[in-house]
Amino acid sequence: MIPDSKIILYFLLGLVFSFPAASFGQANLKAGYIITNTGDTLKGYVDYKERVNNPQNVSFTPAVSEKLRKFSIKECLAYGIDHMESYERFEVNVSTSRMDISRLSVGLDTGFRRDTVFLKVLQKGKIFALYAYTDNIKERFYLMPARESEPVELMRNIYMAKDENAIRESRRYIHQLNSEIMKIGAESKVNPGQVRNLKYDRKSLLKIVSQVNEVQQEQRSQVPGTRLFLGTGLSANKAAYSGNNDLSAASAKSKTFYAPLLSGGIDVFLNPAIGKTFVRTEVSFLTSKNEVSLETKDSYKSFLSHSFERLGFCISPQVIHNIYNAPGFKVFAGVGFGLNFSRTSNNRSIRKNYLGESTVIENNIELENFNYSFLARTGVVIHKRVELSLAYLPPVPITDYVNFSVTAQRVSLGLNYFFGKN
Repeated sequence: MIPDSKIILYFLLGLVFSFPAASFGQANLKAGYIITNTGDTLKGYVDYKERVNNPQNVSFTPAVSEKLRKFSIKECLAYGIDHMESYERFEVNVSTSRMDISRLSVGLDTGFRRDTVFLKVLQKGKIFALYAYTDNIKERFYLMPARESEPVELMRNIYMAKDENAIRESRRYIHQLNSEIMKIGAESKVNPGQVRNLKYDRKSLLKIVSQVNEVQQEQRSQVPGTRLFLGTGLSANKAAYSGNNDLSAASAKSKTFYAPLLSGGIDVFLNPAIGKTFVRTEVSFLTSKNEVSLETKDSYKSFLSHSFERLGFCISPQVIHNIYNAPGFKVFAGVGFGLNFSRTSNNRSIRKNYLGESTVIENNIELENFNYSFLARTGVVIHKRVELSLAYLPPVPITDYVNFSVTAQRVSLGLNYFFGKN
C-alpha cells in the first residue's frame, strides 16, 4: 500500500529545502594556498564552494584537523586551489550596465562602480593576463598587460537605441584588445579576421590571449563532467477517482500494484571538481496495473470497478544536490518533472447487480496517452558506483473529463549503476 501522498511529498520537499542548511555545515577541503596582505604564502586547504558569482571571502585551514578560518577580501591578496582555479584581489572599475533584455538601458550605459573584488585568473602570460568577474548583473572579462598593475574591463554593452525600437550592441572589447596587441607589435601573432569577429566569451578570449602569450590554452579539468547510468527498480502504482463519479466515494478501494522498471540516463555536473549539484536526464520504462472498486447497497449496481493496465515511457529532467558529499558516500535529494507517455490496455469497467449479473464495458473511460507530473527524489550513492533511491510522483490526472477525473501516482525504489571514470 502506498503511504499517504502528502506525507511522502512533505518529507521529500523537506529534504530538498534542507540543501542550504545541510551543505553549509560540510566543508569541501582541497589543497591550496592564500597570500596574506603582508605577502606571505600560506599552504594548506581551501573550502572549495560551488558558486556562480566570484567569491567575497575564502575559508582556509593549514591542516585538515584544524578549524577553518574565514578570510575576507580585505585580509588576503590572493588564493588558489591546486590544479583547479585561483583568484587575485584588485580594485577595478566594474560596469553596471544590464544584459538581460527586460532591463536594457535606453542609449548606451557607460556607468560603473569602483570596487575591490577577487578576479578569477583565466591565464597569466608574459604579455597579457586575462581575468573573469561575475556578479548578480553579468559576467565580465578583464585584461592586464604585463607592464600594468590594474586590469581593465573589456567592455561589451547591449542597449535600446534612442528613438528606435531596436536593440544595439557595443563591442568595444574588440577595439580594446586590438589596441593592446598593436601597442606591443604582436599583430603577426593573431589573425585580424579572428579578432574582428571575436565573441565575448571565455573560450574565444582565451584563444586570442594564448596566441599573444605564445602559450597553450589551459587544459580542461580531468574530472569528468558527466556520467552515465543504468538501473532497475520496483514501482508501486495506484489509481484513484475524484469528482462526480461513484468510484470517487470515500469507501472506494484503490489497489496498489507492484511492477519492475528499467531506467537509464545521464548526469551533468555544474562543477565537476566539486560534484555537489547536477542535472539529470532520466528515461524509464515501466508497466502498471490499476484497479478502483466499490461495493454499494444499490441493487442495480451493488459492485462497481474500473481496471486498466499501462505500458509507460517516462522522460524525467531533474536537478539533484548532494546534501552530504563525502568521496565514498553521498546523500542526495532533488526535484524535477516527468513527461509520461503511456499505452493503455485491458481498460474495463464492470458493474454487477444484486443477482451477481455482470456488465463489462471496454474502454468506457478514455485515458490520456500523455501527462506530466512533479517528481521528488532522495537517496544515497555508495562507493561512487551504486545509487539507491526513492522517487515519488504525486497523483496527476490521466483523464480529460469535466465532472470527474482518474488520477495515478507512483512511488519507486531504484538501483542504479554508474559507468565511466569517477
